[in-house]
Amino acid sequence: MAMEMIKRMAYGTFLQNSFIDKLLSFLSLKTFGLLAIALLVYSNIETTKFSPDFFQIKLESSDNKVQTINTLSSVELSKHEIEKLISEKRAFINAASGFKPEVFEKFRGYSKTELKEKLLKNIPKNLVKRAAAYIDAVLVIAKKHAIDPMWVLSIMWTESHFKPSSKSSVGAKGLMQLMPKTKVYIYNKYRSAGQWLLVEEDHFNMEDFVVTELNTKQKKRIILNYANIELGVIYLKYLLKKFDHNYTFATVAYNMGPTWTRRRLRAKKPVGTKNQYLTKVERAYGRITTI
Repeated sequence: MAMEMIKRMAYGTFLQNSFIDKLLSFLSLKTFGLLAIALLVYSNIETTKFSPDFFQIKLESSDNKVQTINTLSSVELSKHEIEKLISEKRAFINAASGFKPEVFEKFRGYSKTELKEKLLKNIPKNLVKRAAAYIDAVLVIAKKHAIDPMWVLSIMWTESHFKPSSKSSVGAKGLMQLMPKTKVYIYNKYRSAGQWLLVEEDHFNMEDFVVTELNTKQKKRIILNYANIELGVIYLKYLLKKFDHNYTFATVAYNMGPTWTRRRLRAKKPVGTKNQYLTKVERAYGRITTI
């Protein structure tokens, strides 16, 4: 079947002679794949992000069943859906992803799907359902800003227990528990630099994160939750830079404020010693990053 399809594709472009018949009889299936890709690119057809397993993508589900999808014969799949399936099996992180070096080595080569499954196994069962709704967004947003997603998840776990409706006694709101004034300041500064949040970008597609059908109210709520996550991530990156990539100081500053933290450091007073918030974040981080 694959041989016949490639042959038809070849005849439909620029190699319309008997040489094709002779060539196809000697080439292996793997070579057929390379030939097909070359012909598609030559014919100016959109064929970006090909996987080495272009013809067949094996997707492992949580119950260890393997589903094989033939990307050439499955005409029901759109280009976007095919690219999504391929990208889900690719290694998700790289050296520029913002992971701490030791954690990067642990999860090197993991696809986004594998990374998500591993993280959910490390999160307490009573929080798994809530965390599962936001892990994809955290992974994508953290990668966009080159910041450790494990750190982001640890902060989110400590701040809100993955509950978007959380509100503190001092008025901090959302998954990342941002103060209203801080949220507005971060957003305005980010936008003034000509940057857009993920949910504001033209290529944002909610179907990449949510598989169930949503009404307008639910979509709006999710967009606000994703915006809360990204603004928290932007703030974390700002703090990390401000405190010379010291995760201890940046974590404490996220909770106590950068002014308080800087004042303590200038006075040569300890920061993070016997700090319950820092202890909780570090404990969450240790659990999340367990292999």
